[in-house]
Amino acid sequence: MQMEISLPDEDGRLQILNIHTSKMQQAGKLARDVDLKELAAKTKNFSGAEIEGLCRAAAFTSMYQLISIFDDGAKSPLSVVIVDNIEGLIEYNPVGPRFSNFIVQAIRDLVSQPLKADGLSFLGRHMLVLATTSCREALTDQNLTQAFSWHVHVAMLSRPEHVIAALEEDGRFTSKEQQIIEKSLSGRR
Repeated sequence: MQMEISLPDEDGRLQILNIHTSKMQQAGKLARDVDLKELAAKTKNFSGAEIEGLCRAAAFTSMYQLISIFDDGAKSPLSVVIVDNIEGLIEYNPVGPRFSNFIVQAIRDLVSQPLKADGLSFLGRHMLVLATTSCREALTDQNLTQAFSWHVHVAMLSRPEHVIAALEEDGRFTSKEQQIIEKSLSGRR
């Protein structure tokens, strides 16, 4: 017995898009200009698997932008990279638990590797990577906590002064470096 399953109609494609972007939506990582209804209309003749592949490709493109941010930071004598809501970025789900192994590995590699250019270490260059999470278990389960050299529980970092207070507690940055970081963060939320 054979059964033919037809391609999804526009409503079906919208449901599939909602399923495969739900974690991004929940984590606030789906850009505001993404219109799933428009995508459902434009993906006529796409199977469910092809729509899933489209969503994965979009997520990987976003990941490569993160890699570019780290590369740009490595070129600067003093840089700050903020990875906010890391559990949303790795698509962590405590039920299972499930996560994106590709993204976890990429973050682990980006954070763990020393700054290099043409195979030579950037001596005297500093990159501060601030990663925030509301679910430490998400990082512990994926061994991401080992990639970071310093862990601190703080209230929500909503102002530059909060970041500076955390840096002062660590003691690795000079007061001049802290001033530069604070200045670069001023006006941001």
